[in-house]
Amino acid sequence: MENPYQTTESQAPSGGVFQQQQGANGISATSIAQSHLYSSKGWVRFISVLMFIYFAFMILGLFGMFALVSQVGGVAILGVLLMLVMTVVLFMLANSLSKYSTAIGRTEISRNPGDLETAIMHQMKFWKLCGILTLIALVMALLSMFVPALAFR
Repeated sequence: MENPYQTTESQAPSGGVFQQQQGANGISATSIAQSHLYSSKGWVRFISVLMFIYFAFMILGLFGMFALVSQVGGVAILGVLLMLVMTVVLFMLANSLSKYSTAIGRTEISRNPGDLETAIMHQMKFWKLCGILTLIALVMALLSMFVPALAFR
């Protein structure tokens, strides 16, 4: 009886390069590419930890904003809502980078192409969120320039 969990020759890493079934357009990570990926893990983790710390400060700031709203009321609630949205977005970015760093570590240990795919997926999610946020910021900047101009016509 054949063991379905046993690594075959074509699946085992060789010479620091992920070996995988490839078509004509297949790609494999060279040992240099792997080295660069593994070297980035510490920096990715560092930035994610800083973002989590900043997130904690924003939570504390939200408590201050809630106190301000209770004193002032009215329009100050918009500031709280904006800060709440920014806090949630910051958490999403930090969490995405943290997952990316963890996936890089798993890839480094296992040398499994599936773990590499997971790491790249987490990186893609981070940059997708960054792209969406940049687009939103651009639209808001354009609106902040043109809406007041229209109001004074």
